[in-house]
Amino acid sequence: MMPRATAILCLLSALALGACAGDRENPVGSGTLVPDSEPLGAPAAEHGRIYFYRSQVPLMVALAPEVIVNGREVGKADFDRVFYRDALPGRYEVFLASDPDNPLYFTLAPGELRFVKAVMKLGWGGTRLGAELVEEAVGRREIEEQRRARAAPPLPQRQPG
Repeated sequence: MMPRATAILCLLSALALGACAGDRENPVGSGTLVPDSEPLGAPAAEHGRIYFYRSQVPLMVALAPEVIVNGREVGKADFDRVFYRDALPGRYEVFLASDPDNPLYFTLAPGELRFVKAVMKLGWGGTRLGAELVEEAVGRREIEEQRRARAAPPLPQRQPG
C-alpha cells in the first residue's frame, strides 16, 4: 500500500512542478479581445504584450485558424478581430495552425509591444493563412484603420425612382 501512495505523491508533485515551469515559459489561456473604443496600450511593467490581428483582405474570410504561441493556443485569427496576450519576457515561437511549418521567432522584453498579423500566403501546397511579424508603427496603423472602418456608418442607399 505504501509504494502506491508514494507513486501517487510523486506523480502529483511532478505535475505541479511541470505546471509551474510551463507558466514561466508559455502563455496560458486565450487572448483578450480589444474593443473598438479601447486604445492600444502597454502591459504591466514586468510583462510584454503581443497583439494579434488579421489582414483586412476579405479573402478566406471563413477560415479562422488557431494562433499557437509556444505550443499553446491563445486565440483564433478571425477576420476583422484584434486580440492581445500579455506574456513574460523571453523567446517566443508563433504560428497559425493553418501554417505550422512557418513559425515566427522573436524575443519579448518587459513593456515591449509586438504585432503579429495573419496574412494570406500562396505556395505549392495551396493558399493558407500564415503569421507575419510587423513593425509596431505598421501594426498600430493597420489596427486603427480596421477599427475606424468598422465604426464608419454605411453609406445611404438611393431609392430607385
